[in-house]
Amino acid sequence: MSDSGCMPAAFGGMLLHDYAITGIDVDPGRQKMRLQLCDPAGVDAGRLEFNHVCRAQVEGWALQNIILELSVFTDVRTSFEYRRVCSMLGLDPAVPGIFASGGCMVLLEASAGAEIALLLSQPWSAAPLAS
Repeated sequence: MSDSGCMPAAFGGMLLHDYAITGIDVDPGRQKMRLQLCDPAGVDAGRLEFNHVCRAQVEGWALQNIILELSVFTDVRTSFEYRRVCSMLGLDPAVPGIFASGGCMVLLEASAGAEIALLLSQPWSAAPLAS
């Protein structure tokens, strides 16, 4: 992870840069969110799953929703990405208590369309895309 808090967007050897988010499935009872993805050629690439979701915000959903970068934050940072995820979630970026429970924040930045911010109550680790 770099100083900006950005984790490389690679899952099972696949980079998510330029992948399209084609659907969102939210299960509030189980605190789960799944993103359906297509690769840059338009081929179904499976689902990216997030568990222990406490808060979620999606801004700018469009007909085309292309991932620029995925950032995962586990402590306070000064980067633009960190301030952006805090702003989207309505959190004070200077308060380290956000991470007191061992959770994290995730930002999916868009090159087009939707940006997604998540607050998770537990750590999130990248796993191969689910089919």
